[in-house]
Amino acid sequence: MRKFAIVLLLIAAVCPAGCGVVSLLGNPTSFEKKVAAEFNLISRKKQKLLVLVDQQLWTSTQVDMRYDLTEALDEILASKVKFPAERLVSYSELTKMRSEKRDFSQLLPVEQAKALSVDLILLVDVEQCYISCIAETGCCGGYLFARAALYDTAWDDRLWPETAEYRDVTIGFDIEPDGPDAAVKRLAKGAAHCISRYFYDCPKAGFKISDDKSGEGWQNWNNEKGFGD
Repeated sequence: MRKFAIVLLLIAAVCPAGCGVVSLLGNPTSFEKKVAAEFNLISRKKQKLLVLVDQQLWTSTQVDMRYDLTEALDEILASKVKFPAERLVSYSELTKMRSEKRDFSQLLPVEQAKALSVDLILLVDVEQCYISCIAETGCCGGYLFARAALYDTAWDDRLWPETAEYRDVTIGFDIEPDGPDAAVKRLAKGAAHCISRYFYDCPKAGFKISDDKSGEGWQNWNNEKGFGD
């Protein structure tokens, strides 16, 4: 290692391009570069967080994503965002409250969070979700459109996004070779990533994923692929 450092110094001193070599070696790689968090969720690590996936099944949906998307978000919030897993309300705890409190589902999302003594609520509203499979091959395509926002329940205050009521998330793919169950998991995992990436300094190389159809240029992707027809 010492010899390598001496060689670099000699290159920098003798060769006019040496400073470029040193500069290049000192630059962060694509994996080291980060996209800064829009909201630093770990700053609230001592508080309790509820992931509430709301989905009206009479709307433009074919698949109930509530369980899979909740589980995917809980997993990535704990593993990548590093939010303490013990501070996340489990889906089973939420289901238990729904069964024990008859009017629980009639409460507003923030009221549901307060009933569970929760400080923060990540509300995800799934508005469209489709799975389309080819019987002959078992391959499936998938599409999901959701809106997400993070609230402080004590003040009924939106913490994220800061300048809009919610963040749109669109996930889509043409082919999932392992069938409908794998397609549902893939939609859930993709949506969970596209929401949670804003809560920590996400590596730039992994910020954008291939299934992410959010943003400009993708508005008509689902119609072009025939989802929802």
